[in-house]
Amino acid sequence: MPVPLIPTKLFRDHLFLFLFLVLGAAAVHRSCTFSSTGFLLLLAGESLAISLIFRAGKIKDFFSGACLFFLLLFYFAHHPGFPLSSPFLLSAKFVEKVDSFKDMEVYGFVKSLVTGNRNVLSAALKDLFSRTGSYHLIAISGLHFGMAATLFLVPLSSLAKKKRLFILFLLLTLYLFLTRFYVSAFRAYLMICYGLAAASRSFRIQPLNAWAFATTVILLLQPYQISSLSFWLSVLATFGILAFLPFLGLIRWPPFKAMAVSVMAQLPIIPLIGLYFHKVNILSPALSLFALVLLYPMILLGFFLLLPLPSFLASLIVAAEEGLSVIFLRFLTLFDNSWNCLTVHFSREGALLYWGAYLMSLAGVFTYIQKRGRRRQKRGDGHYV
Repeated sequence: MPVPLIPTKLFRDHLFLFLFLVLGAAAVHRSCTFSSTGFLLLLAGESLAISLIFRAGKIKDFFSGACLFFLLLFYFAHHPGFPLSSPFLLSAKFVEKVDSFKDMEVYGFVKSLVTGNRNVLSAALKDLFSRTGSYHLIAISGLHFGMAATLFLVPLSSLAKKKRLFILFLLLTLYLFLTRFYVSAFRAYLMICYGLAAASRSFRIQPLNAWAFATTVILLLQPYQISSLSFWLSVLATFGILAFLPFLGLIRWPPFKAMAVSVMAQLPIIPLIGLYFHKVNILSPALSLFALVLLYPMILLGFFLLLPLPSFLASLIVAAEEGLSVIFLRFLTLFDNSWNCLTVHFSREGALLYWGAYLMSLAGVFTYIQKRGRRRQKRGDGHYV
């Protein structure tokens, strides 16, 4: 059975190298204060001059990277960030249907689920999601954008490919404005746009390259996100899922696949949970698996509530959405127990050691499987991709 593997040079291509430089510059900018920034341009000029003088490839690459690093540092010092927000409120049609909801707490939950606006979420529900470790279920993410793209593609199926992709891009951009540019929504949107651009040119991409692209763009526009907990939870969980994708083909049963994806999303963020929340719900993979059965129809119905609908049809959809929401919230309370919460504490040093061990383990597993694939290929009893 062929096992798709991540190419060994993936983390050394231009997207990842640029991401590393952006991360480094943003981190230095957040931790240091420069009274004058002119010397950064001087350092960038000197690095560029050295890179032009030397002919050795590694020396040229090093000083070219240093030049770019100092330019990024200069950029961050003068542009602390562009706070993105929606210039208009696309959820007005949703708000119009508020009278159709019998329970305002459920209304707040549904609006939070569809638009990402947690300001309307009640304090009791916030505590419930926090205790059960299920906040990620209501965060606007690739699940929402994927479902929105599927929904939009149905009426666009008769159009030519490039025209269909362009209209899909516009509709997804409209949905991004609805979510008020929440970081998880913005990341998912950028990754899908990267995929749409690849599809329009008919070339294949590595999912981790799309992740690197989205992370880089967010940090370039909003370098202050490097100290945001929600940013790191989003990008690290996504990295954990994408890094695990090559192994999904080894799992046959779909429910186990879904649970494995949930576990892989949790692994990179455990240090953050230990630093800020101190509790990990050990039943979170099972919770995510069963919750998705209810979330799919709830998100789909929520999309229709954003549209101008006849009152009788809106009332029917609201009734169905409210019923599913009540079932979902009752189901969530089954996981609200002290015995299934594991206490976890991490220091900053411990978190760095954990992430180092995590990345080394990933590298070791990939290396082992690649060597095994080469041996099988030589024997003629397998394939190596």
